[in-house]
Amino acid sequence: MFDIFKNRIPDPVNSETLKEILNKHISPVLSKIGLEWDGNNQWISPSENTTRKIFKHQVGKGLMGTFIWGISYDFLPIISGGKIILQRTFKSAKPHLFENSITTNAFGNTKSDLQNGITTTWGEKECNKSVSELILKKEQEIFDWFNNASTFQGSLDIANRQMTNNNYNTHWPNPKYVAAFLKAKIGDKENGLALLEQVQNERLNIEQELFEKIEKRLNEL
Repeated sequence: MFDIFKNRIPDPVNSETLKEILNKHISPVLSKIGLEWDGNNQWISPSENTTRKIFKHQVGKGLMGTFIWGISYDFLPIISGGKIILQRTFKSAKPHLFENSITTNAFGNTKSDLQNGITTTWGEKECNKSVSELILKKEQEIFDWFNNASTFQGSLDIANRQMTNNNYNTHWPNPKYVAAFLKAKIGDKENGLALLEQVQNERLNIEQELFEKIEKRLNEL
């Protein structure tokens, strides 16, 4: 009897099957705007004016999946292992300013929830359907977002909007940190430094020597 109930829920797809499904449904859509699949769960564009577009599928709690799309800036210093690194290559690029498809924290189920931007990895048929439908549902929103973020001022406008929403402040880098460097990039270093100081006081709290190196990077823009 227990086996009957158990079989009602399909097993989650393995990593290789998931990659095949993602490539099948997402690559044709993102190739329209020049993003290339990395063979795993990300699609990345060539570098253009020190930026790259990035899209990724991320599996979270309950084996539910979400879409994340954003911009990687090769001038934005990231702290890693007590050092400052720049993510400038196709392989190292990560989204710095980004958006995601999820509109709820309700990951604790075995079904996709397209209305709330969630895919499922439970069952190959179900996974195929959820990924296919969600990328088509979000296609125009994703393309519009990338278009708005295509200039430094456009990216700064997005970062400024995100700064007013606490949900985005859990990101790292958070939008205030990104905005500091974007301000410097468009010539407003004074306000960029002021924002960076706020981030240090509110979030980073790193040793002064390392913070001075980050400040130096901003001043060099």
